[in-house]
Amino acid sequence: MIFIHEERSGCTVIRFEEQRLDVLVAQEMKSELLKILDNGSSQIGLDLSKVAFVDSSGLGALVAVLKNIGPEGSLRLWGLTPEVKSVFELTQLYKVFDIYELEQDALSR
Repeated sequence: MIFIHEERSGCTVIRFEEQRLDVLVAQEMKSELLKILDNGSSQIGLDLSKVAFVDSSGLGALVAVLKNIGPEGSLRLWGLTPEVKSVFELTQLYKVFDIYELEQDALSR
């Protein structure tokens, strides 16, 4: 799995560099994000602009991370492609996640 992370505006920003968030990478992504939480970061931003496909494994990994963040933290998503955005809409997960169009909107929250 390829991703880049950096600290910006008090948030750990993860740039997911894979085109697919599926069963092949979901568990590794979840593990990496949980490590970031274990290291004390409770504010995570996830740039999904390069992701063209997400399956139930990918969604499940994101939900698991969100559950581990706790009430003081947040998981902010942005850059959803139309295909990925439609999956979040079909599954009603857009009601659960903080989803933004642009990175600067997510980080100014």
